[in-house]
Amino acid sequence: MVKVATDDTALGFPSVMGHAREIKFQQETIQQKYPGDRISDDEGEWFVGDLALAQLPPGELLRLRGRTANEKTMGNAFRLRLAKVAIGKLVRGMWGRDVVHLRLSTGLPVDHMRDADELKESLLGQHVITTDSCEIIANITEVRVMPQPYGSICAPSNGVSDCA
Repeated sequence: MVKVATDDTALGFPSVMGHAREIKFQQETIQQKYPGDRISDDEGEWFVGDLALAQLPPGELLRLRGRTANEKTMGNAFRLRLAKVAIGKLVRGMWGRDVVHLRLSTGLPVDHMRDADELKESLLGQHVITTDSCEIIANITEVRVMPQPYGSICAPSNGVSDCA
């Protein structure tokens, strides 16, 4: 479960995703029911969270369970995509690739903590976020990785108190 919290917003969604497919009926209704659960990136279009659970067969759902053979290319890519969706949900309605400055705090299972530096590296910097409800550039200036369940996404850095 991905949990997101700022001073005035809290939300969560299942940490599951799969390759998007064409929705032929009730597209607008589904988009309204699952805002921000569709993301586009260099690897294609994805359904994430509740939209993925509702629209994809179980065999097409991707979940991150345990350690992967290559955390840098598989596990952290999965976590980065989830972070982008979470950020997109926080800034829903922003278009035009505005730059949003963020500091993140996130959690990893205790047995994954040896990969914390690689996760920080993949999250830091600028990331284009294009979902069905926003298009921004997230400039992640600081990342803190801690053992779960302490991790959460911090609010934009313009005047919001520190997470740690």
